[in-house]
Amino acid sequence: MVQFVGNSGQDKAVHGLPAAFSHSRIRPESEPVAKLFRMSVSSPNDRPPALLLRRRRRAISLAAVLLLLLLAPRLLTHTPLRSWLLSALVGKRDLQVQAGAASGGWLQPLSFEQVSLLHTAGSLECTIAKVQTGVSLLQYLIRSPDSFAVSANSVQLTVHIDEQGRWPTLDSDGRTVERIRWAITEGTLVLTVPWRPVPLINLQQLAISGRIEPDSHGHRQLEIDACRLLDHTPLDDSHAQQNLALVAPVLSQTTNITGTASLTLEALRIPLDGVQEFSPFPLRGTVVLHQLQAKLTEQILQQVTDAFGGLPVTLPAQITAPRESRIAFEVSEAGIRHQQMRFSFKGLTPAVQIATSGILRLDETIQLTLSLQAGWAQLLRPPWNILANLGLQRFSMRATGSVDAPVLQSAASAETSEPEPESNRR
Repeated sequence: MVQFVGNSGQDKAVHGLPAAFSHSRIRPESEPVAKLFRMSVSSPNDRPPALLLRRRRRAISLAAVLLLLLLAPRLLTHTPLRSWLLSALVGKRDLQVQAGAASGGWLQPLSFEQVSLLHTAGSLECTIAKVQTGVSLLQYLIRSPDSFAVSANSVQLTVHIDEQGRWPTLDSDGRTVERIRWAITEGTLVLTVPWRPVPLINLQQLAISGRIEPDSHGHRQLEIDACRLLDHTPLDDSHAQQNLALVAPVLSQTTNITGTASLTLEALRIPLDGVQEFSPFPLRGTVVLHQLQAKLTEQILQQVTDAFGGLPVTLPAQITAPRESRIAFEVSEAGIRHQQMRFSFKGLTPAVQIATSGILRLDETIQLTLSLQAGWAQLLRPPWNILANLGLQRFSMRATGSVDAPVLQSAASAETSEPEPESNRR
């Protein structure tokens, strides 16, 4: 009995572990599990072939290129690269170009907003609310078009003329488009000179169009279509210092200006490629005074009275221009020349008028002729009309000096004085 018990204990002591666990390590049915575990570990011979790797790289590269193509328009229009793109379209080395926003695509036309252009010398400043081009990104990058259209809205251009009266020059970088058709709406033009505290010209609400194209000799020209710079514009005392005062210098010696006027400008051409010195001249146009009333300053009224010393009446300070009267003018390097700016004294017969003609130079010196005219003299038959005109000539005057300090004298006494040398009139 004891022996039996000892054998049973020895059997348990030999194995020392539960029977189920110890037997699992040597069971034949456990071998497929170990084999499956060994097969799950890959070896170098089991890796994808090189051909498959190359295909994967090509697929990734193609996807990257396609993604770049899709994102390129957005990168160019929604990053600072838009300023670089607009600068390339403008093609001027001496202009600093910035754009606050842009839109467009491979096939959609490019447009730019919050645009600013600044001349490196500070002689030209321009801001534009929106610039709409007629060229897409694909057209520009693949092959720059020979011509396209561009429109700009809310343009404010300020040009600073130097002391020699020269306009700023714009140098091309050789990448500009050959032909451009352009249009501007709601434009503002301000022209300044160093010796004046207020601008020489300040025009607003302009609508101008034109083109840039080469002439018969291949030189690029800026062409501006005939346009209306003023359209029944109300007049005030600001026109005594700028705008209409350039065409009708007599307004520079008036106050309390009221009325309306229109100003049209003929088409003109300006060289752009540096072959000629940049110049907007000659400019030709017409001013129509629909209505005009003003008051002469006491100084100029006294000079007129003294020059017309033979007049049997006292001249009033109030002057008026004939309704719908027209003044032709021309702007050149010598100055602004006008013809037949007519006015009469309020309260006197409108048949007797004073007509001014002459030139206002860039340094604001003047050389004007003031002649007394009578409408009734044209109704007389010869020789009475000739005698009437000869009688009126004795009341002719000359105005010299400057716009701010004119000097009036009778034509007879002016002829006896020594004429000013032409070289000193600039």
